[in-house]
Amino acid sequence: MKHLKSKPGRTVKPRRAAVALGTVLALGLVGGGCGKGGGDFFVWFVAVYSASCGANDEGQLGIADQDLNTYLNKRGLQQIRGSDGGAGHTVAISSDGKAFTNGANAFGQLGNGTTTPHIAPAEVPGLTDVKQVQAGWFHTVALTEPPPGLRGRQFGSEAKVYAWGDNFFGQLGDGGVLTHSTTPVLVPIVGNVREIHVGQWDTSFALMEDGTVQGWGVNANGELGDGTDVNRLSPTPIPGLTNVVKIAGGGQHTLFLLGDGTVKATGMNTFGQLGLGISDPKVFVPTVIPGLTDVIDVAAGAEHSIAVTKDGRVYTWGRNFEGQLGTGPTPNSRNVPGEVTGLNCAAKAASGLNFTWIVRWDGTVRSFGDNQRGQLGDGTTVNRNVPTVPDTPPARVFHAAAGHNHTLLGGSEQPYILWTVNRQGVAVQTGDVRYLPISVFEAGSSTPMDSEVVVCSPDGEMLAGLHAYPSHLTGPLTVRVRRHETFLSEVVEVPVPAGGADVELGVVLLRNGDVNGDNSVGIPDFIQLRNAFGSVPASPNWNANADLNRDGSVSIADFLIFRSNFGASGG
Repeated sequence: MKHLKSKPGRTVKPRRAAVALGTVLALGLVGGGCGKGGGDFFVWFVAVYSASCGANDEGQLGIADQDLNTYLNKRGLQQIRGSDGGAGHTVAISSDGKAFTNGANAFGQLGNGTTTPHIAPAEVPGLTDVKQVQAGWFHTVALTEPPPGLRGRQFGSEAKVYAWGDNFFGQLGDGGVLTHSTTPVLVPIVGNVREIHVGQWDTSFALMEDGTVQGWGVNANGELGDGTDVNRLSPTPIPGLTNVVKIAGGGQHTLFLLGDGTVKATGMNTFGQLGLGISDPKVFVPTVIPGLTDVIDVAAGAEHSIAVTKDGRVYTWGRNFEGQLGTGPTPNSRNVPGEVTGLNCAAKAASGLNFTWIVRWDGTVRSFGDNQRGQLGDGTTVNRNVPTVPDTPPARVFHAAAGHNHTLLGGSEQPYILWTVNRQGVAVQTGDVRYLPISVFEAGSSTPMDSEVVVCSPDGEMLAGLHAYPSHLTGPLTVRVRRHETFLSEVVEVPVPAGGADVELGVVLLRNGDVNGDNSVGIPDFIQLRNAFGSVPASPNWNANADLNRDGSVSIADFLIFRSNFGASGG
């Protein structure tokens, strides 16, 4: 089997990209574009900076330099809404919904009507209302969708998928008519497309609004999951695959994240990259990965896989020769998911061929694996087999995408509301990630701007969170930290950021004891607590809300917590 290897090079740290799109961090990484997916897994972002590092032999970083040693600074350019990288090219979406490309172009993968490479990002002619972009080895795919107010008129009501570049394996989905295309070709997909995904090589997918999947392109190892090893020249429905919310394509394998938090895998399994715990070299139908639950994001490299769970943990499996599993020098590979120790508060994952990036809830990042081209952004070309903190970006990162050997980061420098939540009488685990309902209101309004914000406790004592201050508002805000499980709520007024600086919310005390959920601690709570005294989950009187210290039983310890809060009320 052909292995994907990094080429030696001198590129190291992220550097300013010569883009007319807005600043974006570029290192050396390929991954998914961004878009609204099923559930709450995927969120559109607007990056006001970008940076580059990693391989740049084709100009994929948007600069002429070979040695990249500084992160980008913010520039007054157009904002970026999404990006992705291929073997030697990069594609991005501008704030006005246009696609821009740069880098290698031997097969027309830049979509500009030529096969001439270019360094500076240039607009792909004829594409508007672009929602998502993805890059494969030598081809590019874009999803367009007109604004809601224009649907049903001259644009029609359905999203459209366009592809351009190499078509040797049918990756353009045109039925195999063209050998390649230097301009976008409409992919004939029947149905409403929610999202697109392109694997590391030459496989493409369309995730439909109903949770089903259609795939096309190379399928020699079962990476499409249609039960065959036949390449598909046109979009082909994947039988029996439903409730899919995200797709991650590796070199020759594919992961499908389902709405229930489980993951299915199909394709090549030489290094255990399917995570099924089996030695079969190939699997031709999507199969559930045992023991992997509560997953919110997945990514796939050439021969390794990554999953992020709801509690902020990271699991990896497959090939580890370059340290891409983040587990240290051993094992060389593993065929079942294993947790990456010391890595918590994770939100998203991205992968290049043999390296991994993790974006954490607080906007910081970690990277590990192959670094021969500087794609880990730590200022060296030394491979890292455990999570490494890259050189500090100029702002918080909320999106990572990877080419084969280069990385793209997107983030924001706008003001943020920062808070710390001190929980009293509650057992806390290191790395705890909670979906505490934290709602942000404009002063005098009863309509929340955000219904739920994740807060993280990396030190095991306090929860810390952040929320973008709405740029269109000039007045103060109100933040309500609502009762979660048995927590009471607090209301705090947030002032207008001064000079664009972050706003420190301060410490919010959440008191435990509201058993019946009426936002106060009184006699009704005492009665429910007394009725559940001495019970455990399997007993008839079990009341989860009465387990105030969350130790799996209702005992005198819970009464002590209740007594300390008796008579208290929430905000």
